[in-house]
Amino acid sequence: MGGLFSTDTLFEGLRELGFPGSTEARIGNTRALDGTLTAESCTGLEAGWTYHPDDGLSIVNERS
Repeated sequence: MGGLFSTDTLFEGLRELGFPGSTEARIGNTRALDGTLTAESCTGLEAGWTYHPDDGLSIVNERS
């Protein structure tokens, strides 16, 4: 997964935002066929992400 951030930086940021460690595993195992997946943090944020082999990971965090 190339792009603006390394996965270490991404996962560190998600932990700081209150997402459980299982979110990291779910993101890491996402396939293009899975569509958009979501997770909620303990701080009231929601993350939605998709993965495409050509474009990589796309993730959006928003307050739910």
